[in-house]
Amino acid sequence: MRASAVECLLKITQKRCDDHTDDGVIPPDLATKLLSTAETLFRDDDSWPLGITAYYWGHIPDITHLFGFEHPTPHSDKSPPLRTARVIHSLAIDWHLASIRLSGRIWGEVQRSLASRYGF
Repeated sequence: MRASAVECLLKITQKRCDDHTDDGVIPPDLATKLLSTAETLFRDDDSWPLGITAYYWGHIPDITHLFGFEHPTPHSDKSPPLRTARVIHSLAIDWHLASIRLSGRIWGEVQRSLASRYGF
């Protein structure tokens, strides 16, 4: 299940990177970094703050920091420009939804396994 979820997530992330590399929002080196982080989203890795996944809670690594910015705050020099903030938000939604879908699939498999074990 994780392998197919990662494959789907990589396709979505690659499409977003391709769309925004052309208009200069995502440089090619950042696109590579985003894809490598997306590839490790569903396993323990250094991209997670504590090195332990939390995708099953709907949490994702901090994409804003991957872009080299701090979290958007009004009138801050360290906040991303509006176009970049929109791309960050879009990627965060994609990764969050992929995490929740995978968690739901895993939980459904657990429920089916328990139901068949106990004769439901």
